[in-house]
Amino acid sequence: MGEILQEQDELTVGETYARLRCGPLEPVVERYLDIEFPHSPPSLQNVMASSLLEMGYEARGPRRHKRFFRPNGPGAQG
Repeated sequence: MGEILQEQDELTVGETYARLRCGPLEPVVERYLDIEFPHSPPSLQNVMASSLLEMGYEARGPRRHKRFFRPNGPGAQG
C-alpha cells in the first residue's frame, strides 16, 4: 500500500484499494483480499485508512472523499 502512495499523492482509500487489487500481489495480501472481497470490502478499506493514519499520512478533504498525503511529501501541510 505504501508503494502505491509513493507513486502518487492525493489518492482516496477507494483509489488505493483499486490499485492494490490491480497490481502484483504478495501472497499474504492476495489471501486477505480473497477472504475480504466481495463479501465486505468496506472493512478492508477501513483498515487501510487506519493504517495510513498510523503511518503518518495526512487525510484532507470532505468526509468519505478524503485524500491521503505522504508525511513530509510534496502535498503535506506543515
